[in-house]
Amino acid sequence: MALWVLVFAAAGALAAWVAAPLVQRRMAAPQGDSALALARLVARREEILALLQELERDARDGRLAAADVDALRQDLMREGEAVLTEIEAWGAE
Repeated sequence: MALWVLVFAAAGALAAWVAAPLVQRRMAAPQGDSALALARLVARREEILALLQELERDARDGRLAAADVDALRQDLMREGEAVLTEIEAWGAE
């Protein structure tokens, strides 16, 4: 009987140890306007990724000049970097 108590206590301690970071992240998740701002940043990140993919297709198909592709890619990469920095800042708070 005592062995089962120890096994269950150890399993409970292990479950709490594993779940603690998940609970902390959920508690730190932005609320209200903050959540909306973060959602907009994530949506913009997805838009930038889609634009980069479209740009690569257009470049591959010869619809854009190489100089234009490079300039557009740099602009999108710069904006994407800024968006990712803002998203990562949410995780640091």
